[in-house]
Amino acid sequence: MTVASVLIVEDEQFTRTMLGTAVRALGMQVHALCSNAEEAMVAVAGAPDVAILDLDLGPGPSGIDIAYALRAQLPNIGLVFLTSFSDPRIKDPGERVLPPGSRYLIKSQINSPEVIRHALMAATRQPLHSVTVRAEMGKLTAKQIDVLKLVASGMSNSDIAVRQQVSEKAVERIVQRICEALGVDRGLGNARVALTRAYAELAGKQLPG
Repeated sequence: MTVASVLIVEDEQFTRTMLGTAVRALGMQVHALCSNAEEAMVAVAGAPDVAILDLDLGPGPSGIDIAYALRAQLPNIGLVFLTSFSDPRIKDPGERVLPPGSRYLIKSQINSPEVIRHALMAATRQPLHSVTVRAEMGKLTAKQIDVLKLVASGMSNSDIAVRQQVSEKAVERIVQRICEALGVDRGLGNARVALTRAYAELAGKQLPG
């Protein structure tokens, strides 16, 4: 028996197809497979019960943007985010918070389809139920996360200072606080390399060998 109709929004074709296969294997109906906001907003007219959304969908609206747009059309649609980011703020520190009732799954931590099934069923049954999203980076402010991203991108402190419109000394203090929060010892090796690796791990990205 079909227990839920699932809208899948994922920009990577392979992952999108695999999710569709997994959802069907769990006994649920795939309402539509979408790669972007435009496709998702067309599909929502069919009133799916729950949506699986990637956080980062490339250029254009993010998964969070689409989630709010879906809720505007269907206030009780369940929302499940499936992403490589260990914290929703890592993609964009200035991003809106997740809509109420959102479930948040990290791709690298899923070891069974049952994890997805449980999240989909919980979101379908209680779409607005308050859920605590674990935030790996909760100890950092949005500005500190933004600076961490810039460090990981290879920008110097002076370049970051210009970008952030603060002094270079202020950037140095921010970097120091990030190191303290993430347990990076600035006295051992290159702290910027360690911070880049820490960011890559939290963002679910593979660094070149």
